[in-house]
Amino acid sequence: MRRYTYDCGRYNFASLVERLFECKDLRFIHERLPKHIKYNELHKLGEDNKTWYHKVFYEPINRGESKVQSLYENFIKDVVSHKIECKKFLYQKSPTFRVHAPGNIAVGGWHRDRDYNHSPHEINFFLPLTPAVGNNTIWVESEEDKADYAPMNCDYGQFYIWDGANLKHGNKVNDTGVSRVSVDFRVLPYDKYDVGQAKSSVSAGKKFIIGDYYKLYER
Repeated sequence: MRRYTYDCGRYNFASLVERLFECKDLRFIHERLPKHIKYNELHKLGEDNKTWYHKVFYEPINRGESKVQSLYENFIKDVVSHKIECKKFLYQKSPTFRVHAPGNIAVGGWHRDRDYNHSPHEINFFLPLTPAVGNNTIWVESEEDKADYAPMNCDYGQFYIWDGANLKHGNKVNDTGVSRVSVDFRVLPYDKYDVGQAKSSVSAGKKFIIGDYYKLYER
């Protein structure tokens, strides 16, 4: 697991998401909830990727009109491709959006991604759009089955490359008073891609193949 920096002026993910939610500071995105949305609905296990936040984030992507998606594609090409050794790889078509709001856990249950049909060869990227520290960030073990969980502390302008497929990880109840907003995504070396063994993601039901869950990159 390694932490890197990038130019958040050039790759201005946070400002694009702030405009999307009409929010001046993403740490307080939880205060932008419409009145008809009950805050405690965000705590439902199994519904953590289907909230109002996710609807707002993904609708422009589904319409093919997302500036965040365009920036993500550039980030894959300009940054990610130079951080991994393989020249040909698959990457998640669109990033996964997370809001770890106060009093919430952001994702349900401690897990390894392979528990949810992901390839054990995937490489994970965690890119927060707000400071991610203590109980509003991801906690992860240092080695498989070691259970010595520690927080992945990270500032905006930094990201982690880590082994979420095989290291158990999860969230604690956010007691910091502010939200952690982040995106994460996965990359798979092309030589580890086996379309015949591909299953489907548990949360979105997308098959782990090129054109559904993945896109192909080759430099």
